[in-house]
Amino acid sequence: MRLFFKEPSKMDQQERFKRLYADVKNPNYVKNYRGSKHAELEKLQDGAIIGDGRSDFTLKTESYTLKHNNQSFVLLDVPGIEGDEKKVKQQISDATRKAHAIFYVTKTPAPPQKGE
Repeated sequence: MRLFFKEPSKMDQQERFKRLYADVKNPNYVKNYRGSKHAELEKLQDGAIIGDGRSDFTLKTESYTLKHNNQSFVLLDVPGIEGDEKKVKQQISDATRKAHAIFYVTKTPAPPQKGE
């Protein structure tokens, strides 16, 4: 994922992301990561916490505040991406205006839609 920002704070975040990415590519980092406190997160990476199979599982925008290295982040879980977007078009629009980045997460891999 490439992010291009010109604000100083965003450029700093981009540099931290580059360093993190370089760490992840380091085989020793991966080896140490496996035995670290992050092992709990690996249990959640199977997608089981994403929805229940219904295409319209998320019915309203939900926000989740996270903190890492004394920096707060807010994740918005937005409805309608794979469901009936017409019902929640305004919620999607409002959420995307607030976002610095958008992550599209699904339980099963699928190619991007082509506007159908």
